[in-house]
Amino acid sequence: PSHTVTIISGSRLLAVAGEEVLEVNSFHHQAVENLALEFREAALAPDGVVEAIESCRHRFVLGLQWHPEALSHSSSQAIFQEMIKAAGQSR
Repeated sequence: PSHTVTIISGSRLLAVAGEEVLEVNSFHHQAVENLALEFREAALAPDGVVEAIESCRHRFVLGLQWHPEALSHSSSQAIFQEMIKAAGQSR
């Protein structure tokens, strides 16, 4: 892990992860500046960079700036498992 993210209260991401602060890996060089209306911030880095977004409109749309599949802590594994579950339920 290279930094922490704070998951925003009331987000679906918090419901899945179960923790407000996560240690995450970080390999990105771009970030979200302006969200489309149907999205909301779900997690922020200490410097205010948006690290996760989620849809306000769809059942499960989650965008992360880290790779939960590459992390061993239970919160990241829960996120990754939820993504797999959602993919299996898609049409």
